[in-house]
Amino acid sequence: QILATGGTSSIGQGATIYSAAEIGLNVAEGSTLNVAGPLWSAGIITRGLSGTVNFNARQYVFGGNWYILPGGTTRLNAGDNTLFPGMGAPGAQQNLSVSKGAILDLNGTAQLVGTFYNPQNVALYANTGGVITSATPARLASRSSNNTDQYFGGQITGAITTLVGGTGTRWYYSDNTYTGRTAVLGGSHVLIDSGRM
Repeated sequence: QILATGGTSSIGQGATIYSAAEIGLNVAEGSTLNVAGPLWSAGIITRGLSGTVNFNARQYVFGGNWYILPGGTTRLNAGDNTLFPGMGAPGAQQNLSVSKGAILDLNGTAQLVGTFYNPQNVALYANTGGVITSATPARLASRSSNNTDQYFGGQITGAITTLVGGTGTRWYYSDNTYTGRTAVLGGSHVLIDSGRM
């Protein structure tokens, strides 16, 4: 676990952090953590508390696991696929969970994930998840390789184009106000409650 409090902290460009399990980044409210070195995890990268993490280098999770964002702002500054998307084989994509109160700023990049949904894959109604956004044109692509339902109660906003493929059914509960295009390349899609794309 890494805890950043009191202003701005950094993980330097020459630093590489490896874990065979979970890497936790906890950044306190009003604080910023700049990550210029890669985090390598064979399990999960979780970032918590309400501060800001700037990923200024690509990050790596292997084995069909997770990037979990329970809170705060996470900004992708290392170009396309700042978060390693996986090898593309079934079960090897990296998945994304964005909780209510969390913001993922694509920051003008393209990001591929396996699935993205609420924590524990539960969305009971609109605005129960976090926000995925970008002020400049960006692309969010997801490709699920398992034939399961996926529930997203958060919002996609800003200048994002979404590309969705794979299998299973995706349920969208909130008014997604993004201004880019929507490409549905596979699976089923349900707009429920306030759901709009």
